[in-house]
Amino acid sequence: MKYLLFTILLFSSVLLTFSGSSHASPTPEEVVKLADESRYPSGQFSFAVRVTDNDNGEGKKETLYQVHTKDSNQSLVETKSPERLRGRKLLMKKQELWMFLPTLKKPTRVGFEQRLTGEVSNGD
Repeated sequence: MKYLLFTILLFSSVLLTFSGSSHASPTPEEVVKLADESRYPSGQFSFAVRVTDNDNGEGKKETLYQVHTKDSNQSLVETKSPERLRGRKLLMKKQELWMFLPTLKKPTRVGFEQRLTGEVSNGD
């Protein structure tokens, strides 16, 4: 009962807040700017990504990545697992994409036509 009362009060306060607002609706440009700011916060941050691939009866395949970003212009994606992929890195600087493989001495630039597509791509 307390949970229901709390939910009703919270919902009512949200409705009153937004219904009494005298602010104009945001312009399309402002909406895009807000979306970009939430997708690419300013400053540096890091997060982990776990991708699970359920492959037609072959079982689940999981890959773990560590992502480091700096503003919206630079990001580094490090493969943490599985062991056979560990150490692979993708560096994105503006529109350029570079791949680092532990077996190669020099980084490889990835051309636009070679970028990954599909359910999870390097642009994600």
